[in-house]
Amino acid sequence: MDNAQSAITKARAYKYARARQDLKFLISNMLARQIFTKAEETELLWALSRLGLYGEAGSIQATETEPGDIVGFAGHRWTVLEHLDVGVLVIMQGIHKYYKASKGDREIGIAFTANHKKPVEDPADWRTSDVRWKLVNQILVGLLRAAGEQAGKILPMKLDLTAIDGSFGIQTEERIGLLTIEQYRRYRDIIPDVRYDWWLLTRNSECDLSRICKILSDGSFSASEKATSLNSMRPVLLLANSTEVDLLRPVGQPAAEPTPTAVEDGAEGIVSGTGSTPEQ
Repeated sequence: MDNAQSAITKARAYKYARARQDLKFLISNMLARQIFTKAEETELLWALSRLGLYGEAGSIQATETEPGDIVGFAGHRWTVLEHLDVGVLVIMQGIHKYYKASKGDREIGIAFTANHKKPVEDPADWRTSDVRWKLVNQILVGLLRAAGEQAGKILPMKLDLTAIDGSFGIQTEERIGLLTIEQYRRYRDIIPDVRYDWWLLTRNSECDLSRICKILSDGSFSASEKATSLNSMRPVLLLANSTEVDLLRPVGQPAAEPTPTAVEDGAEGIVSGTGSTPEQ
């Protein structure tokens, strides 16, 4: 066996082992709680797909999905959260991991705002955070590249930076972001748990320059996480209604019949709810 074939074999074995590990973790959680939510059901199907027991159902438009569905877009899987007038809000199914070496150990996560040589005026402010810089300058760039001709389907969205106590009532606009604590409360039942803690946008208070909200691995949240702590990220996107996304189905099950699109109804080029806003 040559080196190339050996590398391929090892890569497949590693992927299979990771899929088995993810499946074991998911089923253990489901059995422990004796509750099977839609989010857990769809996550289980994704785990099965990585074992070759589940396959793609083909492409549909984002507007044809339902909250809780898991779809493929730009090389990642996403949970559908809500249908808005101009698009569909989705959150990354897994997490983006960053690694920092620490005495030989690998520590997963990224600081909301790290300790820099030149201190940041407000470490709890999303607009100047390290998390935002990573998302906008690295993760979004990668997603746009992976989306190819559909890169323009990733739309700008408003992010609410209001603190838990109602202070810091600022809004900003980005093409990528994180959930707020209010959004997490709204969508919690359809967002699968992950193994690591992950950041939210929401800070504790305008007077508190160091505390941010995060979601724990069991789905609960903490409002007192230091901005310099290391946690993971689950990016959020707003996809245009006409974005082509992939759904999954059991192997051997025929794909659903296509449904009429807006183009067939004579509404080509119109974004729902606006009548004039063009897709990028």
